[in-house]
Amino acid sequence: MQLDSLLRSLASVSGGRILPHCEQTTEDDVTKVLIPVARQNSGDMKDVAMRRFAKDWVKRNAPGRVGVEARFVELGVGVSFYHAGEEYPVVAQIEITWWAKPEKSEDEEDDEDETPRPMHSPKRKR
Repeated sequence: MQLDSLLRSLASVSGGRILPHCEQTTEDDVTKVLIPVARQNSGDMKDVAMRRFAKDWVKRNAPGRVGVEARFVELGVGVSFYHAGEEYPVVAQIEITWWAKPEKSEDEEDDEDETPRPMHSPKRKR
């Protein structure tokens, strides 16, 4: 899966705080991508919105069904990310991991059509 459009989108929306580069590794059916963060967002210190966007992007663009996790990892002082011979000081990284999910059986697809009922705990009298 090509991640260029995801990386460009994250860099653009973040105002350049998130760099448009990554390190990607794949082992068996698990893919892990590390995206460097040059500066933290003062209004969203863990980049929750960017991680949610990245997870949704991977789910929409992956071939087949995938499970996705995204974490924000703060890095120590003096850490740099290197890309094409350039050094970029970074403070954190967004780690996105995805893996193939097995195809759903017909029974599982039928179960999704049923409306889930909310579970309520019994009310206590005081």
